[in-house]
Amino acid sequence: MTSAAPLQPVKAGSLSRQVFEALRTAIFAGRFSPGDSLRELYLARDLNVSQATVREALAQLEQDGLPEAATRGRACGSPTTTGR
Repeated sequence: MTSAAPLQPVKAGSLSRQVFEALRTAIFAGRFSPGDSLRELYLARDLNVSQATVREALAQLEQDGLPEAATRGRACGSPTTTGR
């Protein structure tokens, strides 16, 4: 083994926070319209992360009032009427 600098631990939640920020930005940029389904599988594939990571980010977005719960998947809320 070489004497290279030690690896820095990954901050807990940092990846889900990055996904949260990416999705929030996309919502406010109009990438998703109100009523669009935000499917974990497709978002995970597009962002190259696990569905669990996307699920955590979507839960945080819901806490912030952005996507509204839907029967199947999640529906995108309007950033002009919900959220911060």
